[in-house]
Amino acid sequence: MGVGFYVNSRFLSNILRFEPVNDRLCWNRVRGKFRNYSIINAHVPTEDKDNEEKDKFYLELETVYSQCPRHDIKMVRVFGDFNAKVGKEESNYPYAGRNGLHEECNGNGYKLTVCRRNRHDYWGTIFTHKNIHTVTWKSPDGDTMNQIDHILIPKKHSSDLKDVRCKRGVNVDSDHYLVMAEIQAKISMDKTHKGQRVWKYNVQCLEKEEIQQAFRSKIMELDEGTSANEESQNGIEKQWFICEKIMKEAAESVIGMQGPPQRNDWFDDECAAATSLKNKAYKNMLDKKNTKGGDMKKRKYIGGRRGSMEVIDGGDGGSW
Repeated sequence: MGVGFYVNSRFLSNILRFEPVNDRLCWNRVRGKFRNYSIINAHVPTEDKDNEEKDKFYLELETVYSQCPRHDIKMVRVFGDFNAKVGKEESNYPYAGRNGLHEECNGNGYKLTVCRRNRHDYWGTIFTHKNIHTVTWKSPDGDTMNQIDHILIPKKHSSDLKDVRCKRGVNVDSDHYLVMAEIQAKISMDKTHKGQRVWKYNVQCLEKEEIQQAFRSKIMELDEGTSANEESQNGIEKQWFICEKIMKEAAESVIGMQGPPQRNDWFDDECAAATSLKNKAYKNMLDKKNTKGGDMKKRKYIGGRRGSMEVIDGGDGGSW
């Protein structure tokens, strides 16, 4: 169990802070154009846990929320598990909409009312969708479906949230569906680092004996070519400039510069083909669930998932 954030590389420079609290809570701060965003990711204890553990979690959630900067737009985004059924009771309105999947709250749903003190709304149940687009969790047997994952946002910033729904077609290898929120956010696109890229020398090459010898020879050759007049010049700064110049020229000539990082070398064509077959079987299972042969489609997906994991585990990438 654990929580975290997956951030597009385009927005890495906008991450102002990331703080993991424990295995159930973490939060990060994103630079915005007018306001910054504090996003909390939470994994609530399941309904069968004792009340002491659940109370401790909600106290930690309140503590993390209060630590976020005052003027930030605070969001509690639950990609893992809120394990909370939010019902349509009158007491929950307007904090929760009347378009949710459940009629009554469960224990964790009632505990979420603590967020009212922070002026939060349960906006996952505000928007009108078909039931298949509100279900966020499905039991392994396929008979029980719940809406237990939610996204919360302060009431004063609720207009920034345009839609919340689940995406059934995204295969995340979980019994939970991916919950997607459409947010009208103004993220700053300013780069924190300006200027030319700093290139690094390929120092890994120096582990080879022949490269080390060539590097020493080049340094000696350049040092011998330095004029006696330059060597006789006084001043530590001038002497260091000459030494630095020799080292740089030798490094560029012998070991060269590092190239762009190569990622996922282990994910070859065989892994891509196995993953493609698995995703195809998953979408076919969703399309054929309520028709004849639905069980067969599910078994094919399970087999394809197991086969793709065996292929990927057999490479250098390790297990998922």
